[in-house]
Amino acid sequence: MPIPPPPGSTELITPATYRRHGSRRRSRVADVADSHSTRTVHGRTLINRAAQVELTRMSSQRLSDLYTARVVNGHPAPVERVGQIPYWDKAEWLAWFADYQTHKLQRLTTVEQTGDPDELVNAGAAARILGYSSPQVISRYLTQRPGYFPDPDHTQTTASGRTKRWWRRRTIWEFAKSRDMRGGGRPPAT
Repeated sequence: MPIPPPPGSTELITPATYRRHGSRRRSRVADVADSHSTRTVHGRTLINRAAQVELTRMSSQRLSDLYTARVVNGHPAPVERVGQIPYWDKAEWLAWFADYQTHKLQRLTTVEQTGDPDELVNAGAAARILGYSSPQVISRYLTQRPGYFPDPDHTQTTASGRTKRWWRRRTIWEFAKSRDMRGGGRPPAT
């Protein structure tokens, strides 16, 4: 089925056009769709999924999953649909999202806040401080999510070539305060 042309264009965009022009066409169509991500109806600002992605920096798929689980998490229902595109009341949706984030943060592990803030601890002790199941959680953060977990305050390379890492308790506590439970994976489409 053809997609209507973007404003100012007379060319219908069909599957054949996608094949002929590649991703350049798809991104232009996506830009047109995103330009209508906010509407005002009877004084209410309405937002669609594209606006939610911009507001939260979460992926569209994750936001769709939250909507699918609305019976469990209380996600508000759309107030309007334009074609197949649902629109939510912006104020209502933002209030729900703030409440959802608060509940999510409350489920984080409990942090042990005892000891000398300048004491150096290894990954095992850091995992215990953060309430993690094992030091491998920290190792995975360091290798699979660069920049999420703080760099070690001190490192040492052993004779066998292994790197030992230590963090100050203060560094671990600061990390614990900054956690927001954002998932890993790809960043939202830009």
